[in-house]
Amino acid sequence: MAKYTYSYYPGCSSQKGASSSNLMKSVQTMCEELDVEL
Repeated sequence: MAKYTYSYYPGCSSQKGASSSNLMKSVQTMCEELDVEL
């Protein structure tokens, strides 16, 4: 179980072809390392 849990609405960044999809991947990776569940 994650140490912290947050609600998160990624908006357009969650779409595979979106220009901010790299940001979404970065956020997911960072949260995994920090034990944060989105």
